[in-house]
Amino acid sequence: MPHQQTSTRSTWALVLGYALSSLGDELCIITLMLRAERETGSGWLVSGVLVAAFLPVVIAGPLLAPLADRVDRGTLIRTVSCAQAVAAAALIPFSTPVAVLALTALVATGTSVVTPAMLALVPSMFGEQEAARGYGRLEAARNAGSIAGPALAGLLLIAGDGALALAADAVSFLVIAACAPTSRDPQGTPAPGRDERWLTSVKAGAAAVGTDTALRACLISLILAVLFSTIANTALVFYSRDHLSGGAAAYGWLTTAQALGSFAMASKLLQPLLRLGHTRLLLAATVVLGGTRLLMGWLPLIAVALTACVISGACVTAQNLALRDLVRARVPADRRGRAFASVGSTLTSANIAGTAAGGPLATVFGAVNALLISGAGTVASAGAVIPLQRAESRDITRSEQTHAVMDSAGHSSVR
Repeated sequence: MPHQQTSTRSTWALVLGYALSSLGDELCIITLMLRAERETGSGWLVSGVLVAAFLPVVIAGPLLAPLADRVDRGTLIRTVSCAQAVAAAALIPFSTPVAVLALTALVATGTSVVTPAMLALVPSMFGEQEAARGYGRLEAARNAGSIAGPALAGLLLIAGDGALALAADAVSFLVIAACAPTSRDPQGTPAPGRDERWLTSVKAGAAAVGTDTALRACLISLILAVLFSTIANTALVFYSRDHLSGGAAAYGWLTTAQALGSFAMASKLLQPLLRLGHTRLLLAATVVLGGTRLLMGWLPLIAVALTACVISGACVTAQNLALRDLVRARVPADRRGRAFASVGSTLTSANIAGTAAGGPLATVFGAVNALLISGAGTVASAGAVIPLQRAESRDITRSEQTHAVMDSAGHSSVR
């Protein structure tokens, strides 16, 4: 019984750490962007903060990912989080553009190491059979942090000039370090591959995803889906202003609706839906996500848009969690850290590209047409997993038949 209680505390500590990571990211980015605009008035520096916050996930994440498969993951999370706390605290006195960009990139580089390590710990902490539930809890925690972060940043910025918010960010990293698991286990302390050359080890992480037929097809489909669906992220700003007559308020409602849908999927809906199978869920979520974009383009009404955003938030989360659990199911434990980093880097790149394209598309073709392009492209991207979905359907049917036969045999033996 004591062991169960310790295990429960450890899993909830990991969830708390994941929530604080998201909250801290929001605190840091919002505070630095507003401080840059107030002190320099430079749009380039504001954009530079965003680039410094996201580019390390794309570049540094895969290059440093072998750490998550060579070093005890709990130790890695504690060490990197403490270093991030120092970097975040250094942002308080150092406000020159070069220092801000360098320290922001350093904090983001740490996150690109910690996040794959946390994801790779889920199967060993929740159990392989309950890993999907664990990923759902982490995603729900991330959503909570993403909602609470901007609100807390606003309150702290009212109370001070940004130093208080950055200090809170530094403290959040120390709490994450305290939340990291202290016990070592076979999956938390990977052994294979530690003698590989570093570049070979980096390539092995990408190969773990790229050489698996199911993972490769699902990742290609999701890359295309993210590329097209995130066009709507920027287009919604113009859509709210030009077609919903609500301006900033309408955009805020739509963003909140997406967050609510995402939270509902992560906290309540994922487990029963995963019984459909990974590829079937990914296919359904992608098609429905594209449909919500098309619906908003065809019927520019606030009620329709709010409903579509709730559904789209749920679909995006279903896509991400289905892929994470598929990585867990098909990648050996000693390569999962690198696999998660590789997947995260690729999807973040697609997210950046799609979001960047949304503004020009909405400006040139109009917000409605940008949403229609987003929806049509998202629906089309589902084609990459249709052959896999058919194969998985046959596998699920055979598995259910086998279980039925075994259950029948078991009941007969009891009689």
